[in-house]
Amino acid sequence: MEQLDFELVKKRPVFHEIQSLFVFGEKLGIDLTAGMRDLKKALRVAEQVESSKLVDEYLIKAKKAFEKSITDFLLTKFYDLDKDMKSNSLSSKDIEYCMNSAFSAIGIRHFELALTNLEQCRKQVEELKKPKFEKSQAAEPVKCFICMGKVKPGFPMVKCNCGKTYHEPCAMRAGKCECGVVFK
Repeated sequence: MEQLDFELVKKRPVFHEIQSLFVFGEKLGIDLTAGMRDLKKALRVAEQVESSKLVDEYLIKAKKAFEKSITDFLLTKFYDLDKDMKSNSLSSKDIEYCMNSAFSAIGIRHFELALTNLEQCRKQVEELKKPKFEKSQAAEPVKCFICMGKVKPGFPMVKCNCGKTYHEPCAMRAGKCECGVVFK
C-alpha cells in the first residue's frame, strides 16, 4: 500500500480483511482505485473525528469496493473461460464441477479458492483442446481396428490416444474411435 498512516484504523477487525483483499488484488494486478479512495476517506475521518461509527462506515465501504473489484476480475476470467469452452464445443463433468466450484467460491467471497479453481479449469480446458489423435505414416505394419487389414509402411494412418491405429480413410469414414474420440 502507498504510504498512509494506518495506526488509527489498524485495530479495527475490518482493516485486516481490507489488508488481505488489497494484497490479493495487488498480486493479480487488479485496479483497486475505488477501494483505496474509500480507505483514504476512512483515514482522513479517523484523523479528524472521534466517531468510530463513521470511520467504520468508510472502512466497510472500502472493503466492499475491494471485494467488488476482485469479484469483477474473477467473473471476467470465469466468463472468458466459459466462452472459450463453448466456442470450442468442450465439456466434461470435471470441468463442469470445477466451474461450478469456482462460481460458488466467487459468490461466497472465497477469492483464493475461486482463482485456484479457475486456473485448474483452464488447465483442463487446454488439455481438452489438445488433439486426441495424430495422423502420420506407418513406419511398420500395424493392424487397422476398423477393417482389420494391415496398414503398410508409408501409408497414411491415424493413431488414437487410446492406442488403436487405423488406415486414415477408414478412420475418416468411421468418424470416431471406439473410445469416443472424434476424428475431424
